[in-house]
Amino acid sequence: MKSSAYVLSTAAAALFTSAALAQLPAPPAGPTQPAEKGKFTPPPTPAPGEFLFGEPRLDVEAMEHDFGRVLDTQETLYKFKFKNSGVGPLTIHNVNSGCGCTVPALQKREYAAGESGEIEVRYHPKGRQGPQTQQVTVTSNDPSQPELRLTIKANVVRFVTFEPGSVSMPAIDKNKPAAQIVRATALSDSIQIASVRVLPETAPFTARVIGTKDIEVAGEKAKEFQIEVAFKGSPQAGFQGAQIQLNTNDPKSPMVQFSANAMVQADLQVTPAPRMTFVAAPGTEINQQVTVTHRLAQPFEVRGITLLSRTGQPIQGIEASLTPGEDRKSYTVTLKGTPAEAAARIDGEIMLATNVPGEEQLKIQVLGVSRTPTPSTPIPATQGPTAPKAAPQPIQSKPSASPPVKHSASPAGLPGAGVPGAASDAVSAAKKTGGK
Repeated sequence: MKSSAYVLSTAAAALFTSAALAQLPAPPAGPTQPAEKGKFTPPPTPAPGEFLFGEPRLDVEAMEHDFGRVLDTQETLYKFKFKNSGVGPLTIHNVNSGCGCTVPALQKREYAAGESGEIEVRYHPKGRQGPQTQQVTVTSNDPSQPELRLTIKANVVRFVTFEPGSVSMPAIDKNKPAAQIVRATALSDSIQIASVRVLPETAPFTARVIGTKDIEVAGEKAKEFQIEVAFKGSPQAGFQGAQIQLNTNDPKSPMVQFSANAMVQADLQVTPAPRMTFVAAPGTEINQQVTVTHRLAQPFEVRGITLLSRTGQPIQGIEASLTPGEDRKSYTVTLKGTPAEAAARIDGEIMLATNVPGEEQLKIQVLGVSRTPTPSTPIPATQGPTAPKAAPQPIQSKPSASPPVKHSASPAGLPGAGVPGAASDAVSAAKKTGGK
């Protein structure tokens, strides 16, 4: 009895399964390939713009962070927290910044739906001062915002400041010493200056610490150093510069520096200017002069004069001469001659050899052009003075194109001669009078 019931139930189940399978759609026509044992079949690739498991969503808790006041020796760190609030996996392709002072980092690139993460940003403000703003760009597969920008801000304060910021000594004498005091303020009460250097070592400056005191800056303990920078004299005229380097015991700021410069006055002066310029036609003589004097009205010697081109060759047709003044406190330099070639550019120097220390060679620049002057453009007739109008002429009639009229000949002296028909009338009248 039990076996019969089991057989009936099994047959009914098979019949039901067959009926259910009959309701399913038929498989596509064609041969079927059995799946290889142990081989994984990947899911179908989604179409562009579609996601197989749904779209991801990159949500950042704070898009901006302000570090506030930071020292230029202080490295700061902030972590931007985010979450994939979408339903599909989030892929962060890249995080970068446009400045080497800002370094972003990411723990990993793939985040499942609902997973959180952090973007770590380190800011190095060294060498900067004042309000600063930097951005970090995050690119991902979030279709609503494939490119996202995070912002960091800071107000950078220098750990060591100088007042004045640099040393400048304009228009000083060659051998006259000069000095300035620079105050260096460090935002630390434990910092010390271990040594002071002048670079390059051949620069005509000296520097030393002459005083130290404890102070407060914005309620914080600080230290001030007084540094004397001196110009020790130089025979060379012109610009002289150096870097003053302070070596400290602070590991975050082991070395700081500021610049020093001096403009050393030359003893020899050229008036109106240390150059001669001209434009002359070929065959036309040039004659120009400058005067060389001593700034302190002292006598000096000019031991030689040469005129050469920039390439070291003589300049054809032109020469330079020297005339000493009274008591040899001044000299007149004359440039004279006739340019030899047309359309030639003259670029050279007059070199004076003197006995003035540091100015043993004095250069006067020579620039000129030898060319034929361009003739002025003639004025078109329409642009010249207006010519007087001619007097009106009488209008003359033109001969008629019709053939001339032929007249009958009339006896000479008869009235009506030359008038058509008058001849026959005159003959008739004569017969009447003569016949009586």
